[in-house]
Amino acid sequence: MSANQAQITQWLSAGVDAYHAGQLNKAQNLLMQVITADEHSEEGWLWLSHVVDDREEQRICLENVLTINPHNQEAQRILATLTNPEGPPPPTPIDFETFPGGPPLAPPPIPTHESWVYDSQSSPSDPQLSYQQDSSFDDVWSSSDPICAYCAQVINENKDVKCPNCQHQLVYYKYLYPRRSITLLGYIFFSLFAAFLFFAQTYTFDTEMPLFQKILYFFLSGTLATTLFGSIMRFFRIHLITLAINMIIFFITLSASIEPIGQTYHIILDLVRAELNSFVMVLSFTSIILGVGFTGSDFAQEKIIHTAKLDKKVNSPHHFYRTGRDYARRGMWATAILHYQRAVGTAPLQANYQRALGEAYARLRFYDRSLDILQSAHQNASNPDVRAELTKIIDYVTTKVAEKQT
Repeated sequence: MSANQAQITQWLSAGVDAYHAGQLNKAQNLLMQVITADEHSEEGWLWLSHVVDDREEQRICLENVLTINPHNQEAQRILATLTNPEGPPPPTPIDFETFPGGPPLAPPPIPTHESWVYDSQSSPSDPQLSYQQDSSFDDVWSSSDPICAYCAQVINENKDVKCPNCQHQLVYYKYLYPRRSITLLGYIFFSLFAAFLFFAQTYTFDTEMPLFQKILYFFLSGTLATTLFGSIMRFFRIHLITLAINMIIFFITLSASIEPIGQTYHIILDLVRAELNSFVMVLSFTSIILGVGFTGSDFAQEKIIHTAKLDKKVNSPHHFYRTGRDYARRGMWATAILHYQRAVGTAPLQANYQRALGEAYARLRFYDRSLDILQSAHQNASNPDVRAELTKIIDYVTTKVAEKQT
């Protein structure tokens, strides 16, 4: 037994143990590792069908088991319960008409797959599929242009801020460092402390200060304390305002520190005020040094263009399918199609992957591609109910193809 196979066996055993212990998330993660390493693991797919939290995924797992071993009785039994009319209703086909539609997309071309078409002598309600060699489509999926992640519209990355077709925002900015640095937190702490003491020393130790000066001190300390929230949220322009206020406070305290200490009974209060004033000056100066010299990286951003692309961390057909489904639920159909394409390309006999890809194509009105892959899914589907659902979808897409040709 190879080391790799030994590791797979260890994951499988640990996943089964986690399932029996009620740790379903842990079991799912371990069993996903099993099928990622070995797509032909009959036990891996069977146990995974017990822990997935989605009925459609459970059906996929069981059909994979039967693809590997058509005589697996447990998989047959569980799959039969999934199609029981008294059980939960099957997933309804996508309502393609709810999507506004629009022009195509252009990521990596779909891997070449066998194309299936209706037999000219067959009935539309029960399609007999015949093999068609050299299927090709001249559309965005056969090119390499950047496309909108939602509707597959070809976009200009240097010009388009919003998709010209679906109007989704394409450009956004992301901080280079997700977490705030210790330096920024230190800047906020020193600035807030300086604002508090600047306010406190004024109203505690100098009752003879002119009203205008009191208002100025109150305004500066209050504004600094308030705008520091912008620094916390990493709004660069507001951060510049806090730096400017810190500088004003520093120069005010600096000028106050060179005033002579009184010679009357106020000398004690003057000494305390002078010390406190010096403390505020040191705090504001420290804040300026931190804010100017060491917090720049907290506000550094990179430009992200929201085009359709594959997730780099996804590496197995089932992962590609699940990721594509997640994107589809968020309305990012073009990105979903890329992941479905990769799932179909690496598992070309998996009818559920093909169905998902076909429905996604139809959602974006690529009806020719949709019909091609849905007919292939119908050929590969082993469950009669799934074949019946696919027949309905194929009939619908066929009418759309006919409308497009007229």
